[in-house]
Amino acid sequence: MLNFLGELAKYPESLSVDQLSGGVSGDEIQGIVDEKARNLLGLIEFQRGELGEAMKHWSISEYLNPRHNQATAYLREIKKEQELLTNMSESLHLFNEAMELARRGNVDFAITRLRKAVHLNPQYVKAQLVLALCYMEKRHYKTALGMLEQVMKTEPLNPDAKRYWAYIQRQ
Repeated sequence: MLNFLGELAKYPESLSVDQLSGGVSGDEIQGIVDEKARNLLGLIEFQRGELGEAMKHWSISEYLNPRHNQATAYLREIKKEQELLTNMSESLHLFNEAMELARRGNVDFAITRLRKAVHLNPQYVKAQLVLALCYMEKRHYKTALGMLEQVMKTEPLNPDAKRYWAYIQRQ
């Protein structure tokens, strides 16, 4: 049996890129001084619905090479998209509320917050995984599988999604 609170503890409010399909570690990321690599990490984080992490990588990239850097264009475009910024900010707020609710055992209320977070930010992999985990806790396996399918569309090699999927198949 999957330990709900143990699994939930894997999703702190601030995940690092090293959890991206078993990618590079946080220490390795700190040493990345190539602006193109930082730009790529920013694009990956943006695709995962992690705007804050994306902007951090693009800002570092811009610092490393302030001239003729694609990161400048990415940051400029993001800042123009007020609705996107608002939605991503609200989805993060809802995610944080949901995490606190889930830790207290209020899984139904956590599901409500997570569903809204995913609605506002459909690429938010972290929220999708926690929502699937909450559905699994409630034994709503079919709904959890649907959420895991969404995760795998964005991130096909996500190890948590694969593990949760295998767990559900055994039920």
